Formats: sequence, C-alpha cells, structure tokens
Amino acid sequence: MKVWNWSSIEKPWMGLVAVLAILIFVFSPRFTASHPFSSSLSGLATLQHLSRTAIDYDLALSNGKPTLVEFYATWCQTCQHMAPILQHLEAEYGDHINLVLLDIDDPQWSDLTQDYQIRGVPTFLVLNSNHEVTRVLSGSVPLQRFRQYLQE
Repeated sequence: MKVWNWSSIEKPWMGLVAVLAILIFVFSPRFTASHPFSSSLSGLATLQHLSRTAIDYDLALSNGKPTLVEFYATWCQTCQHMAPILQHLEAEYGDHINLVLLDIDDPQWSDLTQDYQIRGVPTFLVLNSNHEVTRVLSGSVPLQRFRQYLQE
C-alpha cells in the first residue's frame, strides 16, 4: 500500500497560492491607483479604455457640467500612470463632471492643443460649467488634488 507524502504536495500549491495572491494585490485597481510603480501595461490598457469611454469634448461643453480635460499621449508613461487615478475619479464623480481625454497625436485636437497652449503631457484642465479654465495641472497629480479642485 502506497502512503502519500502530503507535505510534498502542499508545498507547490502553497507557493502557487502565494504568487496568485501577490499578483491579485498588485494588479487590483485600488493598489495601482495609489502606487507609482504600477504596471505600465495595465496603465496603458486603462488609458485606452478611458479614451474610448470618455465623453466627447463638444458634448461636454454643451451639458452644463464642470469638465476635467486630459491632454495625453499613449506613449507617455506618466499618462499611463495617471489612468487608474482618472478611472477612480470617473467612478467617484462620473455623474457630476465630464471626463474628456484628448490624444495630442490625433490631428483633430491640434487646434485645441494650440488654443489651450499645451506644452507637455499629461496636462489637465479643470473647466467650470461656463467652460472657463479654473485650473491647469500637469504631470503626475495626486488624487487628493483632483478632488480638491473638483469640489471647488
């Protein structure tokens, strides 16, 4: 009769469970939104998703809500890093603000890029309900700072 050595079976499974737990934690939205070393691939995927689901610029200006506009580029690592933070803001304020993402490499936004004098990415504009720029932010912006300006 063969006797099973359970300890030899448990060790590989425990290692696999530990690795899976770490991966789930590292790639969870709460973790990636608050840590600067989040995966650039997940940031790029989030940025691309946000750009597809964000409200159209002209529609944003016509609905009377305050608007957060991001001028970004897909190749920009800081833009990718900021994507989970914007996703969090969209979830938190989505009914009260417009989130607009404009890719500076898309020729249709070149006039707006010049009008707003965008010199680097990411650049964020906070527009009030009258379409007036109330804040201009650039680079990596903490979630708290966005909250502060969006609540003004």
